[in-house]
Amino acid sequence: MMTVLRVALLFGVSAAAGAGWMRWRHPDLPWIEDAAKVSEQLSAVEQLKQELSISVDELRELIEQGAAVLDAREPGDFEDAHLDIEQMGSPLGIPVLNVPPSAVEDNIARLEELKGFADTFVLYCNSQTCTLSAELAYELLQVGFFKDQLRLYEPGWVGIEQHKLPVASGPDDWAGLAGGEIGDQMGASADPGEEP
Repeated sequence: MMTVLRVALLFGVSAAAGAGWMRWRHPDLPWIEDAAKVSEQLSAVEQLKQELSISVDELRELIEQGAAVLDAREPGDFEDAHLDIEQMGSPLGIPVLNVPPSAVEDNIARLEELKGFADTFVLYCNSQTCTLSAELAYELLQVGFFKDQLRLYEPGWVGIEQHKLPVASGPDDWAGLAGGEIGDQMGASADPGEEP
């Protein structure tokens, strides 16, 4: 009987030490009590997919009206090819931005700058089954965006290719409005003292 208790005690101590080690090495991994939160987030993401989805015709119309477009795919996919909204008649003069859901905090300054010029943000990822754009919408709602500002082009990259929409390649190197892209498009002068 004593051997069984020792084995059980050893097993319990080992499990606790292993869990502590994993928590220390990977603090971003959820504990069991976080399971409800994860389930809630997954449910919210699915609901966003249903509520915010748009068609290709709505995508074209929103881009022509000045919507900003965010590609939620990974940077490598974005660099290979992404939607070219300038060829679609976007009046903003700003390219599609690459903002994976995990990089919202890194891009918050650029997104906040853009909020003043774009009323709507269209998000896309790989395909109808991809959840990255809905996950990005969820993350944007957490940092102060409103649901009525966001739309999801659910067919994603597959739909872009299928409808033969214009594409570009290369990294997302838009640094913000410091270059005056939006101001130049709207007729503002580079020197604040000059008349437009």
